[in-house]
Amino acid sequence: MTGWDRASLTLHTPLLRPTLLLGLHLSSFAVTPPYPACKGYVLARYQKTGGTYVSIYEGRKIEAACGNFGDIGAPAHLRVRGNPAVLFSWCGDTACYSLLRWREAGIEIDIEESHLTGNQLLSFAHAMRIVRTCRCQ
Repeated sequence: MTGWDRASLTLHTPLLRPTLLLGLHLSSFAVTPPYPACKGYVLARYQKTGGTYVSIYEGRKIEAACGNFGDIGAPAHLRVRGNPAVLFSWCGDTACYSLLRWREAGIEIDIEESHLTGNQLLSFAHAMRIVRTCRCQ
């Protein structure tokens, strides 16, 4: 049983796990317990040398109370796996970042990245597969 399977059981929700890793390796995986403002979510971080990383946040509700991404620019509206998605991009002192957000299977998925192209980020998102280990919707 993978961390994604255990997280699906713990949170009683389906999740999406990445299948196209683009040379990235799992560096951390955590399930946050539910608390009043947030119903619990998964945070998985994949990275490789050179500063490239992808952080995946998944759960029934991921809002400012669950993760604060600061001020980000005007969004681009896309589709991921047939679902409406929003892509935000911003630059910090040392790098530029993107955040792709969409809803699927009753959960919200946020993918934050640094050093990937837009096509790589979308390919990563489209290649995610559902984990339904829980007895959930």
